[in-house]
This record gives sequence, structure tokens and C-alpha cells, in this order.
Amino acid sequence: MKNEYLIKHLAKVDLSFTKVVNDVVIEEKNKIDLAAFEKITNPVCKENWSNEISELETFFKGIATNNQPIQLNSCSMIYDVKKFTDNHFTTVAANNGNPTFLPYLNRLQELKNKLLN
Repeated sequence: MKNEYLIKHLAKVDLSFTKVVNDVVIEEKNKIDLAAFEKITNPVCKENWSNEISELETFFKGIATNNQPIQLNSCSMIYDVKKFTDNHFTTVAANNGNPTFLPYLNRLQELKNKLLN
């Protein structure tokens, strides 16, 4: 019953506009710059964090931390700074430039600022 209704409905639908719409869409696609298209289709634009990582590694190697918990922010408590930094350095080194893993780098920078103050 539903299939018959659908077939009758589709038989009555005027689709003459689709060629016009498709031509406009194709014309607009051709206007897009290839570099802009790459950014749209591949949003992971990698940048290099090597300088930031090496600066942070140098900082954390040269600082002595006690085993007191550190309140990083309102949502994060660090109980073992060494484990925290080791884990985060491993993650950012393995995913250097991948914006998905930028929070790991940001947390290391936040911890550095917290320890300096």
C-alpha cells in the first residue's frame, strides 16, 4: 500500500528544476580555489609544535616538584606531576601538530604557568 502511494506521488512530482540546480552547484564548485577546497575537505591542518614541546620538556626537567596534589583548573587535579607530564609529552610527541591533541599541549603549558606562579 505504501509503495503504491509513494510511486504515484513520485510520478506526479515535478523534478524539472533539478538540472538547473545541479548546473548552479557544479558551477559554484568549479569556482572554489583548490587550496580552499583542501582546507574544507581536510580540516586537520598540521602545524609543528616541536619548539613548544622542547621548551616544556626543558622546563619540566629543570624543576623539582613535590608530591603534593596540584589543582590545575576548576576541573583537573594532578596527583602525580611526573606521571602527568610523561603521559602528556608522549601524547603530544606522537601527535605533533594534530589539533585533536592540542588540549594535551595546552594542559602542559597551563601546568607550567601554575608552577611558575
